[in-house]
Amino acid sequence: MAFKPSPGGPESPALPPEGVGPMPTAGGAGMRLSLIEGLRARIRSIERAPVSLSRPPAHHGTGFTRPACTRPAWNFGLVEIDHALPWNGLEPAGLHEIQPHGHADSWAALGFALALLARRIRAIGKTGEAPSLWVYDANCAHEFGRPYGPGLAAFGIDPGKVLMAEARRPADLAWTLEESLKARALAAVLGQIGGASWTLGRRLALAAQSHRTPCLLVSKPGTSELGAALTRWRIEAVPSSAHALDVSAPGVRRWRATLERCRWGPTGLTWDLEWNDVAYRFRLAAPLADRAAYPGWRLQRTA
Repeated sequence: MAFKPSPGGPESPALPPEGVGPMPTAGGAGMRLSLIEGLRARIRSIERAPVSLSRPPAHHGTGFTRPACTRPAWNFGLVEIDHALPWNGLEPAGLHEIQPHGHADSWAALGFALALLARRIRAIGKTGEAPSLWVYDANCAHEFGRPYGPGLAAFGIDPGKVLMAEARRPADLAWTLEESLKARALAAVLGQIGGASWTLGRRLALAAQSHRTPCLLVSKPGTSELGAALTRWRIEAVPSSAHALDVSAPGVRRWRATLERCRWGPTGLTWDLEWNDVAYRFRLAAPLADRAAYPGWRLQRTA
């Protein structure tokens, strides 16, 4: 307790902190307990305060009014998907969850996340050369393997611009993810997690939103969903098309992506996507390329 001596008189207590009510005038122990309880009450009120996540303007009629965005666009490069999302693509300052449909789709979910990471790197290529971070734990490394440089290059990602961290425990992985988002020095953060609590999801969402760094989380199938995520994608592996030059060679990568959650936007939309290894962008698979991917939706495109 800080006291300010008054000239020619006894010591008088200093003013209490803002939001803590008047301090008692008798009893040193009582004053300390009252001050502590007041501070605890103030902390609880701050923790319960609503969180603003840069909500875009409400949509009018059957189409969405696009919010003005000064940050580099992070999009799929497909009108069918970008205009279905309220940010004209993915919100760069936010948390996005990617979950495989089943265990056999885990590699497809990781490939989809790497494709989004490649789009993010290309989006900010004109404004800065910031590295990205890929965080995984020892269980993920044992089950799915560790990052492979030539595989990253196939997505158009320079392996030299990707920092990789292997965490021994889930607590270390969570700490690394949160602190890396707060660093403001990364283009994006990609995390492979076995499961996440509601508290961890909220902390990562707040860090991503406050420090303008996107976070992609690839979780295991059947784990609890992150309610704080702006979008959640359910990924399923789809057989690739035949190779253009060799029918016995592997074709292009394909995923079936379902938008299960989208804050302030539609949900339940499904697209079959391919990854173009030359242009490093998504394209609709042949069955969807000649028809509307989401019948019944009319999206308004604004300048």
